[in-house]
Amino acid sequence: AMSQLWSSFGDPKVSDLDSSGGRRKTQRLRVIFTALMSITVAVQFSVIFTATAMSVQLLGSNFDPMATDAISFLMREYEYPYTTTRFEFLLGLLTFMSGIAIKSWETFSALPTLARASTLLLVATVAKMVAFDFIMSFDGIVVLVKEWLRLQFAKPMLMDPISLTSIGLAAAAFYQYIRALTDTTSDPDPHGPSVENSS
Repeated sequence: AMSQLWSSFGDPKVSDLDSSGGRRKTQRLRVIFTALMSITVAVQFSVIFTATAMSVQLLGSNFDPMATDAISFLMREYEYPYTTTRFEFLLGLLTFMSGIAIKSWETFSALPTLARASTLLLVATVAKMVAFDFIMSFDGIVVLVKEWLRLQFAKPMLMDPISLTSIGLAAAAFYQYIRALTDTTSDPDPHGPSVENSS
């Protein structure tokens, strides 16, 4: 994900950077792609951290190990980390595949049939991941998102200043991504000659 994040986006030979519409499209695709890759890196590191912390806690004895099954045990004793790990792992996969689909569409724009084939295959994979929760008789991704939001904004989380800081920083990041989408002064291809110099 990190290598995809910093690699050149699209082929300047086929990108329509000569028109204002082409520059605008390239800029928006770059912002969306960068946002998706950044979310991927952030949530997957969060998953690693949460799962590692949970593994350490499970080595202790400050919980009731009796339950009808492992999922019931985790939902009772560690509802927030279990739900967060499930949600963020799935979110990271979805954002990564969606970002690669966008990059595939732009990279192969000179070959529309290949671009459509690659993008449709990646979108099909995303749809399969979303459907997996339903097939496996889980509550489904909609319920998972609702539960994650409920736990994220639960009273104990909102009382913790570090959690509030984290929520505020994430909100600020998304605000900046939205500003980047509407920004008309950015160079859509920082690896090539600047727009100002080419005019």
